[in-house]
Amino acid sequence: EVELYKRRMLDYKNESVRNEQRLKQYEKENHEQYHKQYNALREQIKEMEGQRDTNEALLAQEGQRNANLKQKCDTLQQTQKKCVTQFQKLQQRYKDQEQHA
Repeated sequence: EVELYKRRMLDYKNESVRNEQRLKQYEKENHEQYHKQYNALREQIKEMEGQRDTNEALLAQEGQRNANLKQKCDTLQQTQKKCVTQFQKLQQRYKDQEQHA
């Protein structure tokens, strides 16, 4: 019976050592996996920040382009108004000349 007890104690001790080794291995794998995921997320963040910067630059360019187009549109509208006014003056002058003729 003492031999059986000693044998069981040795088995428990061996099992305990194996469990400790497994635990260390799991901790190591978990740590490595954590760092892989962390580094992958950092890379994604860098890419997203780069994309954000690109988008902001494109947005600024588009804003400037829109401002330029608005300025051109305003200029064209002013030119159109001047042309209409000139045309009306010429039309009136033509009518006046017809009446005097």
